[in-house]
Amino acid sequence: MDLDLTATVSIVAVTITLVNLVKYVRAGLTGHGWNGAVSLALTFLILLGVLWLYGNSVFGEGQIIGGKLLADLDWSDLLVVALAFTGPASVTFDIIKAVDNTNSARTPQLVPPKQPAVPPTSHAG
Repeated sequence: MDLDLTATVSIVAVTITLVNLVKYVRAGLTGHGWNGAVSLALTFLILLGVLWLYGNSVFGEGQIIGGKLLADLDWSDLLVVALAFTGPASVTFDIIKAVDNTNSARTPQLVPPKQPAVPPTSHAG
């Protein structure tokens, strides 16, 4: 198998993004808020829109992604590129939040730690 560096980085970025999405959805389902999942989904949708807009503008003829002009990418290509860019965009935003102390860049755990057993209380009478 002969993957170039760009393809390898893209595959890793997509994988990390999808793992984080699963973590955020799990956190939302367990009552810890949907902010992370909504943020990732919104980032993806905005990137998809920006890629489509740029691809259909004069800039689309000058940008090459994956060996193809941005203007020549079909929807499946745009989906993959947007997904690949979502992870780094999200991480960049998290770094900015952590540096300016407005919010933590920590992601929720995928599997929560096992809670210690609570010993039964005795009722001395």
